[in-house]
Amino acid sequence: MEALKGPDYVRRNVQRVIEERERVWRTLNELGAHVHQSTTNFLLMRTEIPDAVSKFRGIGILVSDLSNQLPPGFIRVSIGTREENDAFITGYLTIREAYE
Repeated sequence: MEALKGPDYVRRNVQRVIEERERVWRTLNELGAHVHQSTTNFLLMRTEIPDAVSKFRGIGILVSDLSNQLPPGFIRVSIGTREENDAFITGYLTIREAYE
């Protein structure tokens, strides 16, 4: 409904998603993750962590399993709010540390 009120709302939201996507991409790359650059509202990430999707879900973070479309290990990470994205990054670090 907010989007129907005016294009400024849409522009602000699109800009927020772009900024967050770039921040998350940059942060994950700095952490050594294999993340593809994107122009969408999600990131494509390859992980070596076995059962990564279920591990993320186990800590309350939803990611999309792409194993039926791409080689094993690819997940889709949707860009959300800054807080949601920070929770994903923290969750990724927790899962990765437990795996290593």
